[in-house]
Amino acid sequence: MPRIACRISPVLRFIIVIAFAVTSLLVADRSVADSRSGAGSDANRWIPSLGITLGATIHDHDGTAGSDGFLNGQSLDDPPPPDPLTRSTLNRPDAAGSQTLKAINVGGVLEIETPSIPIPFLRPRIFFGGELEHVSSQERNLATEGNPEPTLTAPAGNLSFSAVELNGRGTRTTSDLDNMQLGAWIGVSIPVQLGDWKVSIKPSARYLNQKVNFTGIFSHGIRDNFVDSGNRRRDFPTNTFLVQIEDSLDVHAIGPGLEIEIEVGAIRSLSTSVFINGGAYRVLSDRDIQVNSTGLGSTNSISENFEFETQFTAEIDPWLYRGNVGMRFKWKGSPEGWLFGLGG
Repeated sequence: MPRIACRISPVLRFIIVIAFAVTSLLVADRSVADSRSGAGSDANRWIPSLGITLGATIHDHDGTAGSDGFLNGQSLDDPPPPDPLTRSTLNRPDAAGSQTLKAINVGGVLEIETPSIPIPFLRPRIFFGGELEHVSSQERNLATEGNPEPTLTAPAGNLSFSAVELNGRGTRTTSDLDNMQLGAWIGVSIPVQLGDWKVSIKPSARYLNQKVNFTGIFSHGIRDNFVDSGNRRRDFPTNTFLVQIEDSLDVHAIGPGLEIEIEVGAIRSLSTSVFINGGAYRVLSDRDIQVNSTGLGSTNSISENFEFETQFTAEIDPWLYRGNVGMRFKWKGSPEGWLFGLGG
């Protein structure tokens, strides 16, 4: 079963503290709010906002893991070597598989809306924003053969055993998301009055940057059947092969998004809203990796040279999907037609 490293609660508490600290400062600025409380509309104002968000990311990943064995430079896929022990233990089967990676993301959002565009009946605003989110992901086994471990161990209570009984032999490729996501977007906000509710429908074009980490492990052991001077047959470990690799993809993706935002309260120049959004992102950057590595060795009892060539591959789906819910705090106290009250 995958192990989930969950770090949501401390991060969420930190973001909530920051958001409410900023909110308290804005509400405390009563002199600015009072001086503009008589203004009939915020249509000509720039509206900055801060928000907190909680959501999920879904992405499909594929992977393979395998190895090719050689004895004294000869591939074991050619006519096999005469030693039956070598034939049965040197090669490892290939593995392939796929998984759907699911991650929880929590973070902060900054957004700015322009003054309303004078289009009859619509009065839309252009908005643009960005986000920084912490990701709590699940490491997924994409392709697994055997039960690979960094250290091989002998079966308990068995002093004479073959190589195929060693514990910790196998290959595996895994994937996981890095713990940070970056996003940005630009779109159009269309206000809609539904009874007493102020609703905004916000289609957008969105960008996402996410690092995907991959690991591979190959663990194998070779044993000799050795007869000592007392003609006593003994099995003992003579060579182990361990290959561990790490690689990553820096994913850049763009796609359409849609958000529904509802204003739920206002205090002077500060309003509070809740929102739900989602997006589909097309990956523009590289989507696959391939790592090859070689391990060499020889047995203790005979002068045979063993070689392994390991291959790990991974590929991500061209589309990934995200959805979020959150709360946003908007400041509507800037002078009309000015950006944040700055300019000339």
